[in-house]
Amino acid sequence: MPNRSPLLPCLLRAGHQLQRLWWRVRRPRTFGVQVLLRHPDRSGRVLAVRHSYADPERWSLPGGGYRPRRESAQDAARREVREELGLEVTGTLAVLTTRTVTTSGKRDTVTVLTGTAASADAHLSYELREARWVRPDLTDLAGEPTSQWLRMALDRLRAVRGRQRTPGPQRADPRPHGAARRGRPPPRAHRGPQPAPARHGHHGARRRGSCA
Repeated sequence: MPNRSPLLPCLLRAGHQLQRLWWRVRRPRTFGVQVLLRHPDRSGRVLAVRHSYADPERWSLPGGGYRPRRESAQDAARREVREELGLEVTGTLAVLTTRTVTTSGKRDTVTVLTGTAASADAHLSYELREARWVRPDLTDLAGEPTSQWLRMALDRLRAVRGRQRTPGPQRADPRPHGAARRGRPPPRAHRGPQPAPARHGHHGARRRGSCA
């Protein structure tokens, strides 16, 4: 899914360099999203992209900046996927992690999310150079540079799925091991010796109708 537009990527790279210089002067606080998009056929494949301007040789994730006062991270992720890839996300977008990094002078808080694409047929915008559905172990990209965000998102997704497959703790059976195995009921608790009932002797009580 390549994007062959020779002039726009050059302009984007020049604009990105100017923006980085501006960040070093102003040192702004920014917010962004990265989206680990899963293939709709549930095969486990994810979408890796190459951008046209920032680090164009490295495989990374689609995403971009947003303003928290105007939209949530989930809304921003859906918008970025729609604008960059022409795709919609079905169902919910789950947050994998949120990290704050300092790059080029700015303090950037990045939220990494994951969701399933409604279609596998992406239509790239001028911001992307290439996109490819790859296996989650990234063997399809062997020998090619990949971004820390792509690797981190895959690690977090594997960790989440591992926790979902782990069964919860089982309640212990209070019966002894042999009784539990043979299906016998638990033994009754030992209460100790019981006191004998009191007996009335000839001198302990008066007979009815007797005189004092």
